[in-house]
Amino acid sequence: MQEFFAALWLLKNPDLISNVFQQCLTEEKKHMKHLIPYMCRLLSEKSRSLMECLIPPEELKNTSNGFCKEVISTFLPSLCGNDEADTEDSGRILFLCQCLYESQCPEACIDLLEQLDFHLDLSEESLDPYPCCAVAYVITQSKEREIWLNLEDVTMSQQGMRPLLGCLQNVQWCDSLPRQLWEIFLLSEGEMDYITLLGLDGNQMHLPVEGDRKLFERAVTVLQKISKKVKICLHWERENPDCHSLRETLLEALPYVSSLSFRRTHRAPRLQGQERRYEKLKRQEKQLFLDLCLKAATLIQGESVHNEVNNLISLFSFNYDIHNILLDLYQHVKTQESSAVIQKLKPFFQSVPAVWTIDLSERKSSILLEVLRLQPEKKQVELRGCSEEESEVRTLLQCLPYISQISFVPQLSEPSGELQFFGTLFCAAAET
Repeated sequence: MQEFFAALWLLKNPDLISNVFQQCLTEEKKHMKHLIPYMCRLLSEKSRSLMECLIPPEELKNTSNGFCKEVISTFLPSLCGNDEADTEDSGRILFLCQCLYESQCPEACIDLLEQLDFHLDLSEESLDPYPCCAVAYVITQSKEREIWLNLEDVTMSQQGMRPLLGCLQNVQWCDSLPRQLWEIFLLSEGEMDYITLLGLDGNQMHLPVEGDRKLFERAVTVLQKISKKVKICLHWERENPDCHSLRETLLEALPYVSSLSFRRTHRAPRLQGQERRYEKLKRQEKQLFLDLCLKAATLIQGESVHNEVNNLISLFSFNYDIHNILLDLYQHVKTQESSAVIQKLKPFFQSVPAVWTIDLSERKSSILLEVLRLQPEKKQVELRGCSEEESEVRTLLQCLPYISQISFVPQLSEPSGELQFFGTLFCAAAET
């Protein structure tokens, strides 16, 4: 109440406004800035007729003209002057959004957004419904350009989430924002409208690959409530994330998932070139797949293990590389010294295609030998990427008793590679 009367008194003494604004920037008097949103409301068009009963119309008009611009020009420099954003910065953005929400001035909203380069960073804020409404109002004024919104580590209630969801058509749906919204939703204590959130991105849920176990458990609970299977997008944000909590709960979620995809978001370390970034993501994706297969084989009994691994292959879109996945999974299980698991997965390792195409450029021929020994009959094998190292060639010779027919696919840059490969193989056989 005292802020309201202070705002009213200050509007009746407009010569003091600039001085009060400057005092609000000091540590000692910064609490005084809370009267400014009241001033914005009293100067809004909706309050004009009432205020003219207290202040002459001409004087009120003079005070109103440029008032929002002065608020922005006073408080924005301290925000933009920092080289790096911090939690105090996001608090200042919220304050300015509240002022403009009270003023109901679309032009001032665009002025603020332009000076922020249409970036609203609200990270680490705890947003009540009122500031959420203020932020949503400012965002909806941007008709021509989408806004980049950062909600990292933000907490809000269902009442606060509702107005923000209503303005997302004006926001860039990219980078970490989908994952941030789902984290807010899943870590909220109250019930949230997950149907609306799923509908924003084609029935897709966005999750980090690392996070609190509670987050993933809540995700499973939500998935169990939905009649239609959901697409899951997993966000990678650093080089070597701790996926322990994800691995512990993802198997439980698989019956409710139609597909898995992976995205490296902007907080991840920058890699040189799009191709290298893609290769790194694929390696991380494969590592998660192998870990999940091992965990499934450890927990599940009987023939269900084979079905679960095949389900994982389908979800991770490794169907195209099933020839090599067999070897990668065997090597992963062997590395963990899980001989019992190898026996449980034996039907899977024996499901080799009629013509088995193997890329040995990233694999040891010794693993191929061990998997061949598990086969009930000889296999037709097509090799590529073979090493000419003596140990590798000798191991390949040991594979021959388990192979019905062998061929070699040379690289395009080395069309004579097939002759060279078989020449090396024959020489090694002659020496044994």
